[in-house]
Amino acid sequence: MDGSAATFVFLVQSAGIEAQSAAKKFIRIKKPIRVSGADGLNDYGQRVELLPHSGFKVSHTIIYDNAVIKEQHASIDFANTDFIKAVSRARTFGLMQEFEQLREMNLVQGGSLDNAIVVDEYRVLNADGLRHDDEFVRHKILDAIGDLYLLGHSILGEFVGYKSGHTENHALRTALLAQPDAWDVITFSDRQKAPSAYANLGGLDYAS
Repeated sequence: MDGSAATFVFLVQSAGIEAQSAAKKFIRIKKPIRVSGADGLNDYGQRVELLPHSGFKVSHTIIYDNAVIKEQHASIDFANTDFIKAVSRARTFGLMQEFEQLREMNLVQGGSLDNAIVVDEYRVLNADGLRHDDEFVRHKILDAIGDLYLLGHSILGEFVGYKSGHTENHALRTALLAQPDAWDVITFSDRQKAPSAYANLGGLDYAS
């Protein structure tokens, strides 16, 4: 595919949505959960946390020693925008020197400009450029959403990531599940009482 979630979105939309008879379950964050380098991760300043929030919000900051990526921050409250518009088309990315090193190790053999954004020291190498000015950090937000969904239910809360990736997101999920007093599972029998971050998605997420 192209390194984003666009193909999955297209296929879901093509298949259509069928309302279910049971109310959708949500994991509601009741108190902050935080994981950082001090918790046994490789400490490069990474941290991730989940905070109480009435809807669903994801914020992320990345910092790269690269003149193209540099430092990017984005904060997306899904009460005000939707997943498809905001993050679904943001592609994964990498540095050209990293691709070369991985290929020497006989890895990422399928990696190309067709399924990732590739940058060298000065520019984006993809002929079509970027889909968003901050596409790099938006893909990190897309990653975080996917990692959180491995919990089995949509989150009512705010995710905040700093220089983090899949490893830290996994550690955050583990920390959350280890503290059952920090969350609970709730439903909304009345769609109108559901958080607007989900109720306003035209059924795409609320009914699934």
